[in-house]
Amino acid sequence: MALFDITDSTYGADTSLPSNSSAIQAAIDAAASAGGGIVIIPSGTYNFDTGISLKANVFLKGYGGILNYIMPTPPPSGALYPIHNLDGHPNVTIDGIIVNGNNDINDYPIGGVVDSITISGENCVIKNCHIINPIDSGIMFSGAKNGLCVNNRIENLNPNRHSDLGIYVNDGNGSNAYQNLISGNRISGFRAGGIGLKRISQKVIVSSNLISNCGNGITLENASTSSDFSRDIQITNNRISKIGYNPGDPIPAGRGIDLRASDFSIASNNRIEDTKGQGILIQGTNNSIISDNVITLTNNSDPQLGRGVELTSRLVSEEPSIGSKNNVIRGNIITGPRTGIYINGKDSPIEFNKISSNNITSCTYCGLLLEGNSTHENKFNMITDNIINNCDYRALLIKSDANVINTFINNNIFGSKAPLDAEYFFNSDDDKNNLSNNIYVNNSISGHFQYSSKGTYLTLGNKVVSSGDRPPLNGNWNAGDIVFNTEPNTAEYIGWVCVAPGTWKGFGLIQ
Repeated sequence: MALFDITDSTYGADTSLPSNSSAIQAAIDAAASAGGGIVIIPSGTYNFDTGISLKANVFLKGYGGILNYIMPTPPPSGALYPIHNLDGHPNVTIDGIIVNGNNDINDYPIGGVVDSITISGENCVIKNCHIINPIDSGIMFSGAKNGLCVNNRIENLNPNRHSDLGIYVNDGNGSNAYQNLISGNRISGFRAGGIGLKRISQKVIVSSNLISNCGNGITLENASTSSDFSRDIQITNNRISKIGYNPGDPIPAGRGIDLRASDFSIASNNRIEDTKGQGILIQGTNNSIISDNVITLTNNSDPQLGRGVELTSRLVSEEPSIGSKNNVIRGNIITGPRTGIYINGKDSPIEFNKISSNNITSCTYCGLLLEGNSTHENKFNMITDNIINNCDYRALLIKSDANVINTFINNNIFGSKAPLDAEYFFNSDDDKNNLSNNIYVNNSISGHFQYSSKGTYLTLGNKVVSSGDRPPLNGNWNAGDIVFNTEPNTAEYIGWVCVAPGTWKGFGLIQ
């Protein structure tokens, strides 16, 4: 490919000039007219003040040069695009350039958008760039298809100045599978978040990024309606830390990964630590997998929001009737939050989800918490094979408003520092739940509809087999249920059988 150096006399870029916009644009236009070429940004600092428009088959290559954006004074209103491919040209590459947005001296325009680099078009690449102090977002993909955004360093060093997202993917109308790859980027200091996928991003992979000191980590957000949202997203192997602590931040923040109305998505093998709100928030999302993440929260977490994983409906201000269904939350390691996993059915039912094989420890409140609303039911969920231990208050807490029916709670280990490992409150349909083979570390539970002093249960068909040192004193037991004696002795019974609700008879006299 032919080379086009912006400092050649034909174009005339110079570090002493107040603006090199026309020189840089002339070199790009010359490369495009030649059918493609490499536009070189050599060492030095080159001021520019108007938008630089990229063209098809042009390779913008940096060799230590800094593109230094100086906004006109006073700033014009509306959108400004310092470096852009707004016309959707294909095969544009930006490699190794340094862009300084100077948000410490540039004022944000009224009603404006000032993302340092904006890319649309197909097969475009942004790689190995360093973006400093953007006025708005660092990089925006706007309707880009099959693009790469890899190995860039994007940082806002002025947290009290306006900034939005490190990388903003805005894919448009949802009629295409955009299939962009966002990988290997280092992002820090953005108020709204590190990476935001908005307005129907589809089949995007977000992998192996390092995100720190941002309002949120990675967010997936709908645009406006129940059908207008990102989906088929894969979020894997990212490291996200210190989220939600930006001073003076007006944006509700603190989520490591936020899956909002994002069906058929995957969040797997991520490392999330020290988030103010939730490690992973799942809002109105269906048919998605959240697995094998390591989530570590500290005592700095908000006492009301410090949750490892939260499964809930969409925001009340949007469409709260849309709950979360058919999701799998599996194999996550969660340490140190206020609540390990929070199933929040207050605004709409949470149904047909599987929460399994998670290891949750050292929660300052509760390991697994279920809450709800009396006007709808949380049902057909499975909570199996989890290990929840060393929690300050309860390992498992099902609140009285949770309205839980047709739920399996089986083969779990529950342990708490407080007197009770688990506390159950069920409604009038409590006999439709199935609890069996759970182990309680301190042998202490409360509120269970099938309660005995030791609290180990096995369900065989429609009968319950339990153990205790005496017949149950309360609970909803049915004829044929059995409690085996945990302290057998001579002249006592092997156990007791329920012959009618509230009536127990001993069997198997020990001689």
